[in-house]
Formats: sequence, C-alpha cells, structure tokens
Amino acid sequence: MNASTLTPRTGGFVAVNDIADKGVCGAVIYWSLRGTCTVNALTEALIAKGSAATPPEPPSDAVALHRAAIEVARARKLELRPIKRGWALCRPPFENASAPGSTAPAAICSLEYAVVATAKRDNKSLYFDGDVDTVAAWRSQRDIEAGALAPSDISSWLCAKLDGLHAIALRDHGGVYFVPRDSVSRWERVVAAVKSVSGHRLYSVPSMKSADAIEAILSALENATTTAIDAVAEAVGGGIGARALETKSRELDALVNRLGKYEALLGVKLDALRQKTSEAQQTVAVAALAAAADEEPSS
Repeated sequence: MNASTLTPRTGGFVAVNDIADKGVCGAVIYWSLRGTCTVNALTEALIAKGSAATPPEPPSDAVALHRAAIEVARARKLELRPIKRGWALCRPPFENASAPGSTAPAAICSLEYAVVATAKRDNKSLYFDGDVDTVAAWRSQRDIEAGALAPSDISSWLCAKLDGLHAIALRDHGGVYFVPRDSVSRWERVVAAVKSVSGHRLYSVPSMKSADAIEAILSALENATTTAIDAVAEAVGGGIGARALETKSRELDALVNRLGKYEALLGVKLDALRQKTSEAQQTVAVAALAAAADEEPSS
C-alpha cells in the first residue's frame, strides 16, 4: 500500500489509502470553503446521504439584512454605513459633487454622504425607506440571504459536528482536525452532503497509528482538555449560577467520555488528564451545592 507523509505542521501523520486498514487510528481532516449553499438544500442532502446530523440554523434576521446590504452596496457601487438600529446605503461625498452623468463642475462640493436607502428595526419590525429600486433590491437580496449559508456559517457548523464526534484540533487555532476511527463514517456522510450542494472542498486523509501520530494526538488532546478545564475554572470563579454550573458539569462529563475514547483508541492511560478533570468536577459540585443553598428560601 502506498503511503505518504503529510506536512510536518500536521504532526508527522502517515497517510494511507483506506480507512479500513487495521493500522488506521482515524483521519486528519481540513477544508477550503467558497461560495454559499442554502439551508434547505443542505438539509435535504443530509437526509439523502443518510446523515443524522442536525442541519445548520439559518442566519438571523439581522445577519441576513447586513449581508444583503453588503451585496447591494457592492452591485450598485454604494457605501454601507451603520445608523441607529440599522444600516444606510449611501453615495460617498465625491459622487455628490455633481449630478450623475454631468460633466459640468459642481458649484458646491458636499462633504456629506447622500443617503440612498435605509433599513431600521423598531422592536420586531423592519422598515425600509429611500430609493424605490434600491429598497426593492435590498428586500429581494435579504430574502435570499435569509436562507443562504455563508462559508463562516458552514465552518462553525462543521466545528460543532466535530465536537460531537470527539474530534480534536491539531493546531491551536483549528484548521486541521483529527477524527477518531469510529467516528469517520459519520463525518464522511456530513462531507458527502456538503459537497453535493456546494463548491466547498473537504479533505479526509486516513492516518496510521504511528508513534508520531500518537504523540501529536496526545499533545492536542492535552491542550484541548486543559483549555476546557481552565475555562470551567474561570467561569466558576466568576460566580455563575446553578443552571450554568449544570452546563459546566455536563461539559466535564463530555471530557471524561472523550478521554475514555482516546485511551481505547491509542492504547494509553491518561491518568494525569483524568485527575485534572476529576478535580474540576469536584470544584463544580461544591459550587453547585453552595449555589443551591443560596437559592433556598430563608425560614
């Protein structure tokens, strides 16, 4: 079987051609996202590919409005400026110096932006005002953006799916991830769905359980676990309430579950990380008891 070494930045993983190879411990994955796809198309694709993954949420109304404004401003060569509770599409000062199409110099050069159209929110209602054609284009584009998923939406969603698959980031700021062998098939169904409805490129490279791979995985696991525990400690130290403490307790339970997965996968004991996690669980439990006592009505 042909094998090739991945880039050193991925930690010395050795790529193989088949995830079913007995020596494979999982897959190194990364992606390059471009263009958009719709929520409906991706939802249908996930079902068609046999994935049980929950589809992404559509953009919020505020995000859809902003993205639409950006597109209309680009198409009409306008500038987008924030206003109270909304946005304004404007002509910049230079274009206000003379009438459109005029070759005659302007008598007075305006230094103010000329507002072409605005969109403002008042409670839950949205109001457009200004040039009829621009407003119509803005409304139409907003309807499109309300059902569209930008690369940033897909990236956040993919990262959430990876969390559920016990994947870990091999770089401090993400970008390259390791997916354990028993989760690869579920990940591949997600990938197949995304590829079928978009121009996004997602790559999955099966990796051998080499000494370098194990070292890289353990290093990433230690960093991820320590970062998560530190975040819990900071939150507890800030005096969070009972419900937030319940959430932190569940997060720590998930860390314990993940440690067990990697112990079985790599054939190692992670006693030090288990000890750190256990201490964090005890801290949360004590804080939860204190919070419950504080919430009890006084007699």
